[in-house]
Amino acid sequence: MKIKKDIFTKNTEYGFSLVEMAIVLVIIGLLAGGILIPISEQLQSTRLIDNKNQMETIKEAILGFAIANGRLPCPATVNSNGMEAPQGGGTCTTAHGFVPHQSLGLSGQLNEDIIFSDPWNNPYGYSVTVRDINQNGQPDFTTTGELKNVITDPALVDETNEHLGLRALSLTYAESASWFPSPCSGSGNTNCNDLEVYNDTGAGRATLTFNAPVVIYSLGKNWAEYNVGGTGVPSTYEAENVGATITGSRNYNVAGNTEFISREKSEQQGRTFDDEVIWISKPILIGKLLSAGQISAP
Repeated sequence: MKIKKDIFTKNTEYGFSLVEMAIVLVIIGLLAGGILIPISEQLQSTRLIDNKNQMETIKEAILGFAIANGRLPCPATVNSNGMEAPQGGGTCTTAHGFVPHQSLGLSGQLNEDIIFSDPWNNPYGYSVTVRDINQNGQPDFTTTGELKNVITDPALVDETNEHLGLRALSLTYAESASWFPSPCSGSGNTNCNDLEVYNDTGAGRATLTFNAPVVIYSLGKNWAEYNVGGTGVPSTYEAENVGATITGSRNYNVAGNTEFISREKSEQQGRTFDDEVIWISKPILIGKLLSAGQISAP
């Protein structure tokens, strides 16, 4: 018996009309846009956290170096392959350079000039004091044995002719301006200078520290954009953290003086600021050197 095919059965193909396809594409675009923005923000947030953690690691490594060697490392240069320059310290090739990651035993992101860099491929800036209170041509904090020499130097006395001892490591020109003679009145009143960090609100400056032996800084995301074909310009606050140029495979901006700005992050036009600036407290450094036996009170 033959079974006849149902004449009412037919093959039907279904699909999207052009209008339906257009609606679907619009929905996908809206969803993608809503997802990509949070992903971008999340990436930036992760980089900010990684940057802060790396800078704290750098800070701890510098303190460890000081405890082991009785002095601070000199900054690296564009040609020193991550080593302090000069190796062994003394009068640094530059007071404002890069983190000497090889001398500190640090691992992390390196750029084409083997410079330790932040998540945006900006070199981490590293500045060190060139303080030389006894004016012997040997910077106090980067020369092996010089901190001991300063502490025991009999010529370093206060206004009552009392030996300064440990106080010589922190004495400032302002503190000793009325003394005669003042140990800090040499070299144009700069032989007692350390590094200074200010919070600049635009209406005025608040001093965060005036005697830091070390400042470490990252120029942040927007500085990378300025230097890679960007059209923006740094704000006056950001520009104050760089004042010198070092030439390698490209030009690098580093600090040009002893003053730094650390302030609230801002994307406001003309007031942008995303630099991260940290420093080592001199009392903490001295305390660790005392505990390690690298220096002692006379």
